[in-house]
Amino acid sequence: MVEQVTELRVFGVFAERRPTAVTRYLLPKLQTMNFVIDDVLDGGVNSSLNLDTHGKAFSLMLLELPVPSEFLYESL
Repeated sequence: MVEQVTELRVFGVFAERRPTAVTRYLLPKLQTMNFVIDDVLDGGVNSSLNLDTHGKAFSLMLLELPVPSEFLYESL
C-alpha cells in the first residue's frame, strides 16, 4: 500500500481543490498512513464555508483511490 498510496497520487485525487502540499506520515506500528493536505478546506475547519468543514467527504475521496487487489491485505 505504501508504494501505491503516494503523496503524488493523493495530490492528484485532490487536484480540483488545488492543494498547496501533500505530506504523508507512515505509522507502521498502527499499520496506517496519515495525510496532511494543505489548503483544501478553504481556510481551515473554523473558517471554511464548505458544508463539510471537517473533511469527512474528502476522506471518502481518498478511500476510493484505486489500488491493485494484491496490495489490499499486505501490512505496512
